[in-house]
Amino acid sequence: MNLKNSLSEDELNSLIERLSKRKDELEGRITIHSVKESLKKLGLLHLFSENDIKEVRKQVSREFARKQWKSQLTLALRLIIVIAPLSAFGGYKLREYLVSNFPN
Repeated sequence: MNLKNSLSEDELNSLIERLSKRKDELEGRITIHSVKESLKKLGLLHLFSENDIKEVRKQVSREFARKQWKSQLTLALRLIIVIAPLSAFGGYKLREYLVSNFPN
C-alpha cells in the first residue's frame, strides 16, 4: 500500500475488531472472503491488495489465538486455586476418618 492509500490507526483497529467478531461468529475460522466482506462494509476494500488482505487475516488469527490462550490460562489458574485447597482439605478429612475408624 502506498502512503496516500494507507489506513489510519482507528480504521485499522475498527477492521481488526470487526474481523475478530466475525471470527468469533464463525467459531475461530476466518476466510479471505469474510475479510473482503468486512472491508467492503467499512468502505475500505479499494485500499487493499490480495497480499494485504492475507496479512490482515494473519493478524486477526494471531489476535484470536492470543485471546484464546489467555482465556484458557485464566480458567486453568482458577481451577488450580479452587481445587488445590479442596483436595488438601479432603485429604485431611479422609486421613482423619481412616485414623478414627481403623485404629492400628
